[in-house]
Amino acid sequence: MKVNNQGASPPPYTVLLTIAVIQGLALLALYQAYQYKFWPSQTPVFAYPLLAVTVLLPIGLQLALTHTNVRLLVQLSIGCSVLIALLAGYLGFQATPINAFKTDALNVRGLLAGGVASFIALIFVQQLSSGTERSYGQLLLFSWRNLLMGIFAALFVGLFFLMLLLWSALFAQIGIEIFKDVFFEAWFLIPTLTIAFSVGLAVFKELTGIIDQIWRLVRALIRLLLPLILTVSVLFSASLPFTGLDVLWATNLGTALLLAIAFVVLFYLNIVYQDGVSDHPYPELIHRWITVSLPVVVILSLLSLVGLFARLDQYGWTVARFWAGFIWVFLTLFSVSYTWMVWKLRWRWPEGLSACNTRIAVLMLAGLVLVNSPLLDFRKLSLASQMARLERGDVTLYTFDFFYVRQELARPGYLAIEQLKASLGDDDAELLAKIESPARITNSSASASWVYHPSDLVLPEALVDVMTGSSLSPLSPEQRVSVFVVKIDMNEDGRSDYAFIPLEERELWRAAVYTERSGAWHPKPLVANQVLNENGDPRAWTAERIDDSVPRLRDAPFKDLIIGEAVFRANFEIDR
Repeated sequence: MKVNNQGASPPPYTVLLTIAVIQGLALLALYQAYQYKFWPSQTPVFAYPLLAVTVLLPIGLQLALTHTNVRLLVQLSIGCSVLIALLAGYLGFQATPINAFKTDALNVRGLLAGGVASFIALIFVQQLSSGTERSYGQLLLFSWRNLLMGIFAALFVGLFFLMLLLWSALFAQIGIEIFKDVFFEAWFLIPTLTIAFSVGLAVFKELTGIIDQIWRLVRALIRLLLPLILTVSVLFSASLPFTGLDVLWATNLGTALLLAIAFVVLFYLNIVYQDGVSDHPYPELIHRWITVSLPVVVILSLLSLVGLFARLDQYGWTVARFWAGFIWVFLTLFSVSYTWMVWKLRWRWPEGLSACNTRIAVLMLAGLVLVNSPLLDFRKLSLASQMARLERGDVTLYTFDFFYVRQELARPGYLAIEQLKASLGDDDAELLAKIESPARITNSSASASWVYHPSDLVLPEALVDVMTGSSLSPLSPEQRVSVFVVKIDMNEDGRSDYAFIPLEERELWRAAVYTERSGAWHPKPLVANQVLNENGDPRAWTAERIDDSVPRLRDAPFKDLIIGEAVFRANFEIDR
């Protein structure tokens, strides 16, 4: 694909290094502020914008700056910086009051959304500031160059850090400890690694020809994979009428799997066909097969929508479900648009890729800005959904998921809980304790639908602490899974292990046995090898099927845990 290059040669190394030095010192200042609790570390409304601008603006300048676009790029950068600061400031506001709740989920989602939005915005800024004729091919050029240069610069930083480790270790062996002490001090490490990243970017900006060759190699490999993934998608979709959808939803991963397949197909499609007019990547026969197979992506998208709503009545809208819906909207928009191009242009459908992808990219950028603003805050929408379930009577105050509201919904969740506590007063001490410490789960507070063996089983406190700290654990407050809890000696060494087996068949993938080694509890998976009835036919695994069966062990070749006629295999050796 021939497109105009960046329009001018890269700026001198001194300019890029100056930007990197300023960035490194600014990052160090922010780090020290957090370490010693200086301003703005205790004021997220200011700390988040300063950190976001300090990270994103210099990287964008280093990637986009040329000899000829300085003035226009600075103007665009100022506008982008203001927008970044406003969005990050709102994110910081959601983290207040500080230390009142965990902000891990808030920060991770903000980081991912901000990263994707910044990547999309950067290629449009590069195009606007290039001073050359604008085209979709130019956007593609900027996108893959930015991606590959960023990856290689990060790899260079990793190699540079390993060199520092080797350097310090070598001198430590001969009794010289100064390098070991200095290299891992924040005042040295943060500016140095920042400059190393800038050096990596500067080097690869001079080697755009090699970057383009690498991209052509990647494209050639993906060109081989696209017909295969489309064929697999067609066969998978054709199999569903015979297998039914229940099997797909049984693991709770069906929606994510369908969205992932649709994403991979669309991603490969864009890499191979690019602007749709520069070249013809396939012989006519393969191109026609790809064309007639394209509508399968629409089918996958529609099926994923079914999964998205499958358990909505049970859990309501969560932030994760809203993000899944956001992803679904754009994957469906791409797939429907491509199918429409096939209908309209027949075999020449790639000619419409340029206009279609550019418009959807702008919509996606606008969507990412909206969901990180007060206009479409998924945390507020999720809180409204959860409170509506409470008002309708779908859940009671005693079964309401306060842990989710406190840990996932940031400031809106915190304010809702504080308002609820104020309305309750001191009338219900047990409920207030549940609201104050929703993550604390013990035997006494576990679900009444749990089945214990033996019935008077009391879990070790250390085990409870480990399980409540894992979001995938059946005991985790984030999961609402009833389980059969078995105390059993899996390797017959005289010490107890604990097996947790969900009572719902669709949740069996969570089954695990916890063993104690060196004073710490570790989970190992249990695989449901056999759940049969008297006639040897498959049956549902439910609490009613347990009856009064006494769990027992069988060697096969590792330990099998047998409960009635159900067999759960530990495909591992339990060592101490």
